[in-house]
Formats: sequence, C-alpha cells, structure tokens
Amino acid sequence: MNTAEPARMNPNVNLVTGAVAVLPETDPSWLDLGCTAFRILADARHERDALALADRLAPFVTDPNQYATLQAAAAWSLWSMGRAAEMFPRLDAACARKGISKSLHAELVSLRALGGSRGENYEAALVAGRSALDGSRSSGSEAAEATASRALAETSMGDGRFGDALQYLRDIASPAEAVKTIPTQILLLQLIDRYDESAALLAHAQGLVDRGSGILPADVAFARLWHDYSVGKFDDGETEALRIIRECDEVHEDTYQVEARLLLERIAQIRGRYADAERHLALTVADIAGGDETRTMLIAVVTSWLHESRGDYARALPLVREVMHARRGVRHRWRNQPGWLVVAARCAVRGGDAGLAAEIQSLAAGLAERNPEVATIVGIAEQIRGLVRRDVEALRRATTLLERSPRPFLLADAEADFGRALLADGCRDAGVAALDRAWDRFQALGAASDAERVQRSLQGTGVRRARWSSRKQKPLTGWDSLTAMEQRVARLIFEGHTNRSAANVLALSSHTVNSHLRAIFGKLGVNSRVQLIRVLIGHVSVEHRLRSETSPI
Repeated sequence: MNTAEPARMNPNVNLVTGAVAVLPETDPSWLDLGCTAFRILADARHERDALALADRLAPFVTDPNQYATLQAAAAWSLWSMGRAAEMFPRLDAACARKGISKSLHAELVSLRALGGSRGENYEAALVAGRSALDGSRSSGSEAAEATASRALAETSMGDGRFGDALQYLRDIASPAEAVKTIPTQILLLQLIDRYDESAALLAHAQGLVDRGSGILPADVAFARLWHDYSVGKFDDGETEALRIIRECDEVHEDTYQVEARLLLERIAQIRGRYADAERHLALTVADIAGGDETRTMLIAVVTSWLHESRGDYARALPLVREVMHARRGVRHRWRNQPGWLVVAARCAVRGGDAGLAAEIQSLAAGLAERNPEVATIVGIAEQIRGLVRRDVEALRRATTLLERSPRPFLLADAEADFGRALLADGCRDAGVAALDRAWDRFQALGAASDAERVQRSLQGTGVRRARWSSRKQKPLTGWDSLTAMEQRVARLIFEGHTNRSAANVLALSSHTVNSHLRAIFGKLGVNSRVQLIRVLIGHVSVEHRLRSETSPI
C-alpha cells in the first residue's frame, strides 16, 4: 500500500512548496501561496513539513477566519502524528481571535475535544465531546459535528467501550465526513471480533482508494496491517508494515510509522528474531526522541513485551507500571490490547507486584463487562483472573472462550498458561496435553519464541517429542519462502491476470500487487513475469502429480 501516492498523484506538491521556498516573505503573493502549499502538504500527509510551514505563516495571518482555518488544519496534522497535547495551544490561540465564524469556532471546540479524548479522564472527555457535538449541531457545520463524533469515539475507545465508539462513527450524518472514519471503524470491528466485517470493509475501502474517494492508501494499509497481525497472518503483517515504513520515509510522513515499526518489533520477537526486534525498537525510540507521552507509552508496551518473552520480569515490570500509570491520564487503545494485558498480568504476577496484578485484573474485568459478547475480551479476562488468582478453572474457561475467538495466537497463549497451571497442580498428563496443543498452535503460526518456551516447560517434565527436532525453518528462497499472499498473487499472474485485475480479485491496490511481485521475483530468483510463469509451470506440475499420487482410486 503506497502512503506516498497522494503526493505523487498531485504534481503541485513539489512545485508550490518550491515556489514558497524561493519567494521572499515580503512578496504580496507569498501568504496566499504559502496557505495553498500548506493545504497541499497537509492533504498529502507531509505532516512535519506542513507544521513547519504553518508556523512560518501564522505571524502573517491577520484575518481571524484564515488564522483559525490554518490552526485547525495544523491541529489535525498533530493528531495524525499522535501529538495530541500540542493541539491545545494552537486551538486556544485561534479561539481567542475575535470575529471567527460560528462554524469555525465549533470546529475548533470539537478539535479540542478530540485532543482531550486521550489526555483526560473518561468522564471529563465525554462531557467535552458531548458539549462539542451539541455546539456543532447548532452551528450547522457537518465537519464540526463529524469531528465531535470522532472525539466521542476516541474517548469511548480509550475506555474500552468499543461498541459505543463504533456507533458514534456510524451516526455521522454526512457521507463525505463518514467515509473518512472507515479506517477507524475497521480497527474497532477488529477489537470486537467482527473480522468478517473488517475484511469486507477493507475491501470496500480499497475500492474507494482506487477511485480516489476520500480515503488515503496509507489508511487502508494501516487497517490491513492490524487485521493481518491480529488473525495471526504474521508474514503478511510484516510485509505491510515494512511497506508502510519505507513509504512513510519517502514522503516524510509519520502518521503510521511508529505503530508499524512497533508491530514489526512485535512480529520479530514472536518469530524469535530478537536482533531484528531490538533494531526496530531502537529506530523507533530514536525517531520519537522528545516526542509526546502517548508514543512513549507505546514504546513501553512493546518493550515490556520483549522483556517478558525472554523471561526478564525485573526489566519488564517498571514498564508495565509506566503504562498502567501513564502521566496526565494518557489513554490509548494499545493499553487495552488483549495480548498486552495478558503479558502485563504475567509480568506483575511473576515480578511479585500483587497490587499491580490486581489492578490489571480489574481493568480486564471492566473491559469484559463493557464488551460481554466479545469472546476474545471475555476470554483474556478469564485468563488474567487465572494468572492473578492461580485459578486453574478460570484458565480452563479462558481456553474454551478463546476457541471462539478469531485470534489463534491468544488461544495458544492461554493453552500454555493452562498447561503450566495444571503441571503446578500436579496434573501432569492434562498439563502435558495442554502444552502439546499450545506448542502445535504456536508452531503453526511461526511463533518460534513462544513455541520454544512451551518446549522448555515440557522438557522440564521429562517429555521429549520427535517433532521438535524435525521442525523446519521457513526457507529464504523458493516457493515455500513466499507468504500466503505472495503465493496467491503468483498464482493469479500464472492464470493470466494483470496487476490491476489481480488487485481487484484480492481487494488490494495495483501498487501493493506490484510490491508483492518484487518480493516474489527476489525469492524465486526471476526477473520477469515470463520467467515467473516458467517457474510456476514446474511447480504446478509437481503439485498436480502429488495430488494424483495421493488421490483415492
């Protein structure tokens, strides 16, 4: 997915920004040209460049409505970059100007509520959002009303009220404004286990991108990354994250870069590639040096995950405390991620912090109460209860609940905790059986580090398994080195599809298909579609022969 596409599709980006750079600020046309350049940069997600230009322009803007428009757009850029706290001085300065239109004032107030959705407590943020929604409706501004609805959705999401958040977005009346919220709706659908709907909305969103209808390619790429990661498609998630990072670098846009790199770190850690995980983490830390507290919290989440996977609870525990007791009440959906909450509870229990463990259990129980129909959330609440209270039956209930979840990694993790608890209770046969199931699940997902931990637990009981020594690493070249998505792309090309028609079949963009093809060429050692088809002819022939040999007569 190409986050740079908006800039490349708009040839005015380089032209107008170049003109602003060379035109003296004393020129009568400089301000108008600068405002045009700012809008182009903001629309193309050149966030850092847009903010720098906004700061140059602001002292020259005397018209209150133009000034408010500038600062509102700058606030949106800051929001996209995760720097919510920096929105307030700009918005307050704009509100202080006399003569602002009612609709613009409503937008500023709604943006302030949006910024506060992460930095204040739930009740205060809810009051601010509702007040902004009432004000925007009386102003008649559809844009301000949509912003207020987004503020309420973010407030609800931060408090784990995912169904409420989704409804706020779906209540937006303006079709033009509602379409901008589709990526967030996709993330919310994933949080409440509605992955079929998430996949369908992803396909719809990709169609909108292809038609240039209100959604940027980066938005869809980011939503797809989370979808793939959550359902255990780690190869595809890794490919998507790498693409987002590479293309964010190209256009100096960091809207999704931090989360993409942190998910890369998490996937590398799951794979057991700790050197890669530490490299991704170090690059993220360097990139946000001096950044906002929200992103600092995300770093703490992922770093605690890394330490826990190595069994280093002494280093993980302070980071878990940092996330749970974030300064200024910073709230973010990452803190409510089911996988992290389990890790946090495990760190608190094994690190000997009973108070923190009870606090995490209470948070998980609250999430389950607010989302009682979501198997994943209710399941991890039982898993955390079992860990904190050493309750084997709660862990058994967790595995039963998580069998209904579309997130296979979480089921494997619960099976592992259940197996260890059974062993600790002296139920060796049942414990070994649970750990064997967990190992098989982790191995199928390519979760090498977790499979290794389960294997060590089994070895501690004297168990040995022939399949441990026979397991194969994923090859780096050849057909079996391709991800599932890359194999699907290759087969479609073999069947005669163009990049565009393959993209339509897979609900991807042509650019994404092209990126997959580049990866396929490299892994198969070919340089053209013709060579690819020749390789696949041989592969398909082998597949056909194997099917014939194994089919019943």
